Amino acid sequence: MLLKYIVNALKNHIYLKLISLSLALQLVSLFRNYPTNHPCGRVLEVAGPINVLINCDSSVYMKDAQDPSRLFNGESVYQDRPLPTLIVSALSKFWQFLNLPNFSREIIGNSGNVTNYSFITYFFFILLSAAILSLTCFIGINTLRELTKRFNASEDLFVVVATIFVVLISMNELTKTFFWTPGSQMFNLLLPVYLFASIQKSQSKVSNKVFFTNIIFFALLLFSYAFFALLVIPLLFLNWKSIKYRLFWIVPILVLYFLYPLLVELFGGTYYRFGFGYRRLYLWVIDSYFAGNLTERLSEFFLYFIGTFPLIPSLFVFISIVYLSKNFLIDSKSIVVFRLELLIIFVYIILLAFYGYYSRRLTYPMYLFIYLVLLRSTITSLRSHQGSGVSIFACVIGFVSLVSWLFTLGPLV
Repeated sequence: MLLKYIVNALKNHIYLKLISLSLALQLVSLFRNYPTNHPCGRVLEVAGPINVLINCDSSVYMKDAQDPSRLFNGESVYQDRPLPTLIVSALSKFWQFLNLPNFSREIIGNSGNVTNYSFITYFFFILLSAAILSLTCFIGINTLRELTKRFNASEDLFVVVATIFVVLISMNELTKTFFWTPGSQMFNLLLPVYLFASIQKSQSKVSNKVFFTNIIFFALLLFSYAFFALLVIPLLFLNWKSIKYRLFWIVPILVLYFLYPLLVELFGGTYYRFGFGYRRLYLWVIDSYFAGNLTERLSEFFLYFIGTFPLIPSLFVFISIVYLSKNFLIDSKSIVVFRLELLIIFVYIILLAFYGYYSRRLTYPMYLFIYLVLLRSTITSLRSHQGSGVSIFACVIGFVSLVSWLFTLGPLV
């Protein structure tokens, strides 16, 4: 009964309603109680019961946006993802150029150092978070609608699946920890959704407009968050001309990204290779090999990696697979897509396992991708939301998501 009411309420203007819901849910995070001693962050009391979690990395983003020269003189540790910070900086500078109101507040970080937070710079970072979340929801909902039409599933089932998707995207550890703090972690929501949406286009022929739009987004997103390099896989399998033409456009972007440090230095800047130089991301395997302790380090890092797998999302995946296994089938329309989805999951696991830095915020996007695969399977297998099974399944996911989101602290790092 409740599910039927939700379906009827959301049928019209579903994009607007669900995106608005995803943004409204973030307001709840303002009234959460946080631990006094954070592993990586500070709790900022705004007014009364309203609190904002400021992640420990946010001071770097704030400094970079307020002084963008840091992105080119080696002072910033996030030179590999300059685009979002430069956008925020440009908007802030334009605001100041118009001489509009602004104020600042000093915040003491975990290190004890004081960072001056410009309100308008902080505001534009939050606006960026809202834009990324909205875009993520739009792409996901639109992809699920296209799948519904392709497999002749019912409109009611689409509404149910789209609502589940928005709940999973909006109420999770990433949003409640990182939405209200400057940074780049919200891209971990967009990444799996964009991967999933791109893979679904591999079956039907795409136009020049679609291909070049994806190429442009690939270039922009790669300079926003390095894990968007995974988009190479669906781009290579897009049904557009031949593989050599696709490579012709993809390879130069990758070359430009890897040569970016050299270009910064060529034009008189300094590039600090924080990831490879300090953290030894991926390079730790080579270091361990020459140090003669590769086996020990592999075992140690494997345990770190396993420790990032969240319990509740793992239960979601297990319950979903058990429920769908009775009706699950892979027909000729989805076998190619399913193989690409498995390839993405495999490559994703390999990239994370050998990364050398492990956190739940990095592992969780892989779960979001798996959720989307399961939602696609729901559309292709069930075709209709009729029956108690779908209602129970949707209600369980909604209830567990709500409880987990409200009463757990999230990764906080």
